[in-house]
Amino acid sequence: MTLGFRSRILLASLGVAAAALAFLTFVLATERRADERASIEARLVSQAQLIAELLASNDAAQSDQALDDEADRLAALLQSRVTLIAGDGRVLGDSDLDGTALATVENHLSRPEVQDATTRGVGVASRYSTTVGFDMLYAAVRARHPQVRFVRVALPLETVAGQLRRVALRAAAALGFAAIVAFGLAWIAS
Repeated sequence: MTLGFRSRILLASLGVAAAALAFLTFVLATERRADERASIEARLVSQAQLIAELLASNDAAQSDQALDDEADRLAALLQSRVTLIAGDGRVLGDSDLDGTALATVENHLSRPEVQDATTRGVGVASRYSTTVGFDMLYAAVRARHPQVRFVRVALPLETVAGQLRRVALRAAAALGFAAIVAFGLAWIAS
């Protein structure tokens, strides 16, 4: 079976349109995902800076329990994990830990985001959390408080991945719509 001239033109037009649309969708989705990731990181840094400023305005010494309660309260407002860290790396408050778990958590001074915050004022890192047991995206900043030297805000990477998946789904939907339009235009052109 041989294809007629019109069918060959239609298939060639569809092939070119499909390849161009797929390439464009890939490029735009990749850029959009990178922009979305950068936006999430910037939001976490802003939240950490806001908490640091809030703590700086209340420079009175507080009990460890009061600091832990403050971390819990702020985490509920931000829908993020909040950790308050002393200058020696001891965790003073964490929205995911209480009581004995908080008292026995390992020192956080060597964490990459805290190390970056020590040298540059701000640190961002993606890594597995040994404390809560899953991958997290962290942002840490220095604080000016008598007890709290670092404020860290985090989101589970699964949450970040969910937000990035929505971007990919929108790109796929746009590709599907564009393919339908391209098919119609190729049909008319042939």
